[in-house]
Amino acid sequence: MSERTKRFWQRVNDYGNDETRDPFSHSGSYHRHFQGWAERKVPREDGKGTRIERVYVADYSRYEESDAAWKSKKLILPALFLLTAALSVLADTREAPVNHIPAIGIAQILSFLPMIYFLYRLILQLAAPRDMTIGQRDGAVDAFRKASLLYAAVLAALTVGMPIAAIFTMKSITGADWMATGLKLLSAAAAFLLFFTEKRRKLIRVPNGNTAPHEANEIW
Repeated sequence: MSERTKRFWQRVNDYGNDETRDPFSHSGSYHRHFQGWAERKVPREDGKGTRIERVYVADYSRYEESDAAWKSKKLILPALFLLTAALSVLADTREAPVNHIPAIGIAQILSFLPMIYFLYRLILQLAAPRDMTIGQRDGAVDAFRKASLLYAAVLAALTVGMPIAAIFTMKSITGADWMATGLKLLSAAAAFLLFFTEKRRKLIRVPNGNTAPHEANEIW
C-alpha cells in the first residue's frame, strides 16, 4: 500500500464530526449513512493516534409484521423479481418482428440498467436486519421502493411502446408481436405487484436505549 493510500485511510479513520474536519469529510453520503449515530475520537489501543468510536442513538425502524411474515417477504420479493426478469427477457428474446426494430432493441437493452439497480437495492433490502438504523432504512426501504417503481414504470413503457412501434414502423402487427407484448405486460404486472407488496408494509419506530457518550458528536 502506498504512503498516499495510507494517509487517505488514516484520514478516514481519524474522521471527527467537528469544525476541524478536512473538506472531504463533509460529504452528504457520509451523513446519510451515519445519521442517528454519535461518534467521538478515542485513543488507539497501541497508543498511536486515535480512532472513531460510534454508537447508534436514534430510534430503530422495523416492519410492523410478525417475524414469520418478515422472513416470508425475504422469499416472496426475490421470487417476484425473478418472475419479472424472466418474463421480460423472454419477451425480448422471442422471435417477433417488433424485437428487430432498432428503437425497441435499444430500449430493451437500456431497461437492464434499472433492473440491475433494482437488483442491487433488493440485495440491500434482503440483507437489512430486523431493526434498521436510519441509514439502513433509507437504503433498504425508501430507495428499494423507488427502484422497484422505476423498474415497473420502464417495463410498462416498453409494453405500450412495442405495439405502437410495430404499427408505425411496419404498418402492421403480427401475432408474434402481440405475444412478445403480452409477456412484457405480464412482466410489468409482476413488477408493480412487487412494488405494491413492499409499499403496503408499514414501518414502526423501536425505541433505542443507547445514549451518546460524553463529548461525542451526534450526526443528523
